[in-house]
Amino acid sequence: MTWEPRKDRWRKIYKGKLYTVSCYRLGVPPTKEASYKAANAWWLAKRAEIEGNHPLSYHIEELERRRDWCRLRGENRQAADYDDAISEVRGWRPEDIRFDKLQQQISLPVSEVWQRIATPSPEVWQDRIERDRPESIPEEGTIRGQAVRWLAGQEVKVKAGALAPGTLRNNSDCLAHFRSFVGDLSPVTNIDEDRLEAYFLHLIECLPDFSRDYALKCFGTAKAFIRYLVEKDLIPFPKNFESRSFRFNVGARKIPTLTVEEFHLLLKHATGQMPLHLLLMANCGFTQVDIAGLRDTEVRLGEGRIVRKRSKTQDHENVPEVDYKLWPETLALMERHRSGGEVVLLTESGKPWLYESHIEGRLKSTDNIASNYKWLKGRIRKREGIEFAKSLKLIRKTSATMLGGEGRYGLFLAQHFLGHSPRTVATRSYVAPPQALFDEALMWLRERYGF
Repeated sequence: MTWEPRKDRWRKIYKGKLYTVSCYRLGVPPTKEASYKAANAWWLAKRAEIEGNHPLSYHIEELERRRDWCRLRGENRQAADYDDAISEVRGWRPEDIRFDKLQQQISLPVSEVWQRIATPSPEVWQDRIERDRPESIPEEGTIRGQAVRWLAGQEVKVKAGALAPGTLRNNSDCLAHFRSFVGDLSPVTNIDEDRLEAYFLHLIECLPDFSRDYALKCFGTAKAFIRYLVEKDLIPFPKNFESRSFRFNVGARKIPTLTVEEFHLLLKHATGQMPLHLLLMANCGFTQVDIAGLRDTEVRLGEGRIVRKRSKTQDHENVPEVDYKLWPETLALMERHRSGGEVVLLTESGKPWLYESHIEGRLKSTDNIASNYKWLKGRIRKREGIEFAKSLKLIRKTSATMLGGEGRYGLFLAQHFLGHSPRTVATRSYVAPPQALFDEALMWLRERYGF
């Protein structure tokens, strides 16, 4: 790292980005000699964080080994204590470094964690783990071994374009929760009816800490992993796998929307392509993915239309191809910002608005539309004195709610507007949505927005 005496700080350029840390943040005297040890330790931790490796991974792995040993022995209370310790250590960040001025050494919060759970001694724990670990179970027979294989198979699907990188990330995060519960070093044969029910009850207990939707996602991912183990003939099919008692009661909720005044406030302060993005969301129900994925073959400017399937469901046969009639405001901006290439809308530098990939086991994603929206909310706060907290996806929900609440159009055209697959036999097989009625609905929607 490079010392900057005028600012009493250290700086480092890594992979084209500048990172700085002041002596004040490190808690050390503002001199080069007194701060270089703390700065080097900070950078090692920061680089590990950037690369996706936790700076205290060694301590976390040791805590996990002890926790898994407790779980194998049925000592759930002690295992819960280790879970709390693991969560605390995982929450450590480079800025939590403290410098002991008397002993001239770095002090990390993990030392306090070890002091709380120091019994029995490390020697006893090493003997326990080495003695009691079932040597007959190879790595592929453990939860961790099979989880790695399952996720590796999903990575192959991502590379083949059959699975979105974001889906892999979500599956990995949710599976990590299940792995933490059952124990990474546990044999896969530990997963049975009792363990599945126990995990469901554990998620119910966790509901105050996270949403029911997240609990449902975690449980669904765990079931997908269990199905994978069953299909590989590693475990028998749990008899309660399809039990109706496994419900999180994720019922209908009030749908949040924007007011017309809020939408026009966004348009008033939006710059560049942002007004077009906002109008596409209101006019066509687009998400950021739809905007970034819009192809030249789907845009018919001469007719004032966009004809496409949603990017998310392009490969689904039962998903409709929707013909959107563009509002005059949307059409004018589309003509102005159209790139002329295969991808219709690009940034000023000619790059995609949304980028997502999975390279060497790491998800890399960029959402410039979301970044611009964050800037837009800051602009509104600065100029209007209003804290605009509503999310971008509410524009799409607002339009669908308006259509669904109008008797002439109802839920049928609202679902068509969203690009959802038909829900009933009639709409799937016999009744096609009248294009003239849908065009009328979109123009009515424009009036509702006050244009």
